[in-house]
Amino acid sequence: AFPLMARQKSGEPILFGGDSNFAPFEYLDEEGEAKGFDIDVLRAVAEVMDLEVEVRLGTWEEVRGELEDGRVDALVGMRYSAERDLLLDFSAPYLINTSSIFVREDSPVRTLEDLTGKEIVVQRGDIMDDFVRKASLFSNIIFVDNQLEALRLVASGEHDAALCNRLSGLYLVSRHSLTNVKTAGSDFE
Repeated sequence: AFPLMARQKSGEPILFGGDSNFAPFEYLDEEGEAKGFDIDVLRAVAEVMDLEVEVRLGTWEEVRGELEDGRVDALVGMRYSAERDLLLDFSAPYLINTSSIFVREDSPVRTLEDLTGKEIVVQRGDIMDDFVRKASLFSNIIFVDNQLEALRLVASGEHDAALCNRLSGLYLVSRHSLTNVKTAGSDFE
């Protein structure tokens, strides 16, 4: 909190990074402006706290790197994990979200164990990237830049499953008419 306070006292805005393609939470609209639920929450808090903020959106992998390198002060919408908590400070949560397995309608996959030997699509830098790197049951991982790309690859039949944020995944399936994609099994992580 102290570097942020020093930045505000110097008149500089607090720099927030976020995912440019994580609708409905964070995304760039047609004019390239940052939009979404997380952005609205950030701006509302900044207004109440009389803080000046600047939001920069990019790929999740890029903005995570910018936080680690100190090029942004904070990220909007990062999911909590015990491993991430060792490196970062988290605010109090305002939304609890989980991950889901997304598969085609005709898929026999029902559990994480059913993914053994399957081709699984994951967004680079996402919490599911962290998850698959430490889980021993996954060997065929395909990394992509965003969750829409992951879901489209599953819908096309190119790969077997995607591990995505449940709420944004369901939003993307509906918004982009991926009618042959569904969630499988219980939510996790």
